[in-house]
Amino acid sequence: AAPTTTTSKHASARLVSASTSKLPLHVPVLSHSFTTADTNNMADEVQQKTHTTSKRFLMVPLLYSLASLALIYKSYNSQVTNLNDASMYVSIAALCLFNISSADRKRLVASNKANSKYLGIANSISSPQQIDEAESNRYAAERYAFALAVKTLGQMTGLLRMILDVNPNPSGGAALFMLTQVVYFVVGGGRYRHTDSGRLNPIEDRLVVGAASTYVVFTLAALVAGRTALGSIVRSVGTGIFCFGCLTGAFEGVMNIIFGTHRITRSEGKGNC
Repeated sequence: AAPTTTTSKHASARLVSASTSKLPLHVPVLSHSFTTADTNNMADEVQQKTHTTSKRFLMVPLLYSLASLALIYKSYNSQVTNLNDASMYVSIAALCLFNISSADRKRLVASNKANSKYLGIANSISSPQQIDEAESNRYAAERYAFALAVKTLGQMTGLLRMILDVNPNPSGGAALFMLTQVVYFVVGGGRYRHTDSGRLNPIEDRLVVGAASTYVVFTLAALVAGRTALGSIVRSVGTGIFCFGCLTGAFEGVMNIIFGTHRITRSEGKGNC
């Protein structure tokens, strides 16, 4: 009986060994390699893509600066015969030169960084809850990128209209420039704002409404200034309100340059409107 028992034990061991060899033992190995080497390579690719795109955004300050110089030149052109129009050209040029050119580049870089970061997270996690959170963050980053694209395109269109307009009347382009800022807030520029590090940091709804309402006032002021007679009090008041808004933003940009408040906002986890 003993040899029979020993033989049956050996046969059972061979069956267990054969069945075990057919199991997918390579799956844990692949899973481990994905969470280490593949994830690190993906992070490097995201960082490289962000750095490359950030370089392309250097064109944004250049375009705004060139537009500002063109507006200043046009304000001193002999075709601009009244002080109101010249003031609008100079004030919006100062706003673009000292504020929007650098601030919009920071916003675009932050948006690109957020898109790249959340794309990498979504591709490297497996938990359904984490995937939903990553997709939500990625949606916010995409909405912010869309709002910035609308803002940049609309403002550049307004500037080009002011520069290329044969009749030196800057009100139409100036109104479009300010109206674009309103649209920027409407499509999510405040709700989906991100910090310079690419982290979602929305503006409170009441502040968004207040900022959008202010730009509506500047838009109406530009339209009133362009639709009233030269030398009238109404035209002067409209021009004054519009120039006040532009020069306030330009002054804020100068303060940022002098005191480096952009660094302060980054360290506090805040961002620009």
